[in-house]
Amino acid sequence: MSLFSYKIAPSWFSIVATIALGCLISSYFFDFMQIQNDTEGYLNALRIGLGQSDDVDRLHRLNKPLALLIPALLHLTLDISLLKCLLIQQILAYFGAAFFVFLTYELLFQNRDKAYLALVAFLGCQPLAVYGLAALTDSLGWCYSCIGLYACVRLFQQKEVSATNLFLIGAFIAVGFFIKESVVVVGIWLFFSILIHSISLRHILKQYTSSGLGFLLVLALGNFLIYQYHQKHFWDWLQFAHTDPPKFSILGYLQQTYRCLDVYWLLVLMGLYSFFRSSASKEARICFWSGLSCLCLLPLVWPYYNDRILFLVAPVLIYWVVRGLDYLASARLLLVLMGGFINISTAYLIYRYQIEGLIVLLLSLYGLLIVSFYRFWKIRLSK
Repeated sequence: MSLFSYKIAPSWFSIVATIALGCLISSYFFDFMQIQNDTEGYLNALRIGLGQSDDVDRLHRLNKPLALLIPALLHLTLDISLLKCLLIQQILAYFGAAFFVFLTYELLFQNRDKAYLALVAFLGCQPLAVYGLAALTDSLGWCYSCIGLYACVRLFQQKEVSATNLFLIGAFIAVGFFIKESVVVVGIWLFFSILIHSISLRHILKQYTSSGLGFLLVLALGNFLIYQYHQKHFWDWLQFAHTDPPKFSILGYLQQTYRCLDVYWLLVLMGLYSFFRSSASKEARICFWSGLSCLCLLPLVWPYYNDRILFLVAPVLIYWVVRGLDYLASARLLLVLMGGFINISTAYLIYRYQIEGLIVLLLSLYGLLIVSFYRFWKIRLSK
């Protein structure tokens, strides 16, 4: 594998090693952010669920019990602290999310080199580095969503999509709502996959009905079971989330959206440029409309819009990062690595030392690097 090569040719060992390296870097630099404001809420819910506390689940964490299932089982089986169990789940989910990003983009591009670039870009996003290994449940939500995206892509690459499989995908999405709300990105991807791949209005309605039925039945069943155990509905959590929400700011939303990918947005713009100037594949159109819909709808339906929440759309936006790298030929691996280094180091310096002014400075630096490599390559080709 070379930093200056058309062919990256990653082996399975290098793929796993890359994920492991990303995990080690994140755990080393952001161990001081392991405990977050939401951590105690999850630990409290675990203690209540295991009968170790009579406290009240004020943050409605038990309304999404599947996010706490693995830590609870680890605690009962291995007799280790609930905090460590939560962290073990995050580590496993970090690996799972990254691995399924690779598998998804290998299907989308039918190219292992590009899938590896997508993997490296995903690992180079600061929300994953900062919060992916913190004592939260975000990585599990991202992992579940990445599995769902992989399943959707694989399903619609078949010659015929059966009603049974659509029902199962709908049910899969519903189960995800009892883990983390980030699974909504899979539902949006499924919506546009059906719309773009279908051949008639009747076909579209039939597929929406099959997947919608699976979603609604499982969501209703899950809500019923939660009420039997916890005497609260899934909707109580949704209502709580909209109680006294923070005031919406367009500028704040744009700033937090930027922090999802940081300097990789320059590559996204390059990828979108290629999308608009040439005929687009079905997969490209699904990526475009899914990503755009997520970013436009989230502030309307969800009152919290920090980078950790908005990162749910990152597995879709990575598509445009890879498309943008097509303009940079043999320097693409080097540039995606440098972008990841800038993203993670910027986050570290800001969170650790509260250094200001880095975002604009390093974005400009990365833009200069892209232009330099692009011009160098064009000159080289002209000789």
